[in-house]
Amino acid sequence: DQLRATGRLPWNGQGARPTVQLLPGTWELDRGLVLRESDSGLLLRSTEPGGARLIGGRQLARSQTRALDPVLDQAWLERLPSDAARAAVRVADLPADLALFGPVQRGMGSTVVPVRSEVFMNGEALTPARWPNHGFARLGEVLDTGSIPRNRERDIPEEARETGPDRGGIFRPSGVSAERLARWATADEPWAMGYWFHDWADQLLPIAKVDVHAGTVELGAPHRYGLKSAASFYVTNLVEELDLPGEYCIDRGERRLYWWPLEPTEDSFRGAPELIITTLGEPLLSIDGATGIEIVGLELGKTRGAAVVVTHSEQITIASCVIQSTGTDGISITGTDNVVVRCDLEDIGATGVSLNGGERASLTPAHNTLAQSRIRHF
Repeated sequence: DQLRATGRLPWNGQGARPTVQLLPGTWELDRGLVLRESDSGLLLRSTEPGGARLIGGRQLARSQTRALDPVLDQAWLERLPSDAARAAVRVADLPADLALFGPVQRGMGSTVVPVRSEVFMNGEALTPARWPNHGFARLGEVLDTGSIPRNRERDIPEEARETGPDRGGIFRPSGVSAERLARWATADEPWAMGYWFHDWADQLLPIAKVDVHAGTVELGAPHRYGLKSAASFYVTNLVEELDLPGEYCIDRGERRLYWWPLEPTEDSFRGAPELIITTLGEPLLSIDGATGIEIVGLELGKTRGAAVVVTHSEQITIASCVIQSTGTDGISITGTDNVVVRCDLEDIGATGVSLNGGERASLTPAHNTLAQSRIRHF
């Protein structure tokens, strides 16, 4: 804003280049940084490579992370699945002004939207409580495939096209005890991730109802292709399955974090770990309609949405940046003559890097470039 006030932006190429340097440390963003045509020519960089970290979340105060106490509430203790969990799980009250977001539908057939609030402890992502802890369970008998959105699309012949209200499928999970189903039935916000029909079409869906007597699970929304017996799934986001070190569950109603420490020792309980809860849904950095902006040496991540989104822009350079732990895309660029170089992207929730531009009708190239970069776990 100070540079804008001086009239040095947009830069005309004369004199010293307008530069914003970020000091080392963690910069918490409660809204995304937006650069526009009027900011053209700006150089945004860290004073030390990777020293300035932009996150889309809240780093809880050291005093708060020290207050990870044993669970004493008897009702909550009864919800935990084992004596080991009751002894090991810790709880922390979350600030009243901290925005908390629950799971959203995502996967095949779903619009890419910011994900739930996630938790990072000392830089490592914790796992939302789930069952089974590894791999998948199987659907047994499918009582209702649910509506099938794929059969409602325009390429389906009208006489075969499905109509009527959406409905989630109903199935009996294979090998699940009545005791476990009873725990799911009382969970606050249970969800299920599955390859519900095809082994290449995953989708996270809400659980609407668990009927213990009938032994069935009813989904709260349809899967794109319906349900099929023997398909793979797991349940998640329920404290009733918090049974391993590194798992957590957020009670949004009570505003509490329940967590089983990775290293269940007295020292870890008394220590002061770095604990980050993601909140920001919009991109950490957006560039729209600009020319000649350079982003150098930043670390961006720990966010519910994307790290960098560039639209309708030219000659934008993103260099020597670390993009890590995003809810959706790492870097998304639309325009011409833009460059991503020497960047390291890891643990990206959707697309690692996308480059778009040019004109198909005239075969006009966009000349966007991705070079000397590494993309892992996306």
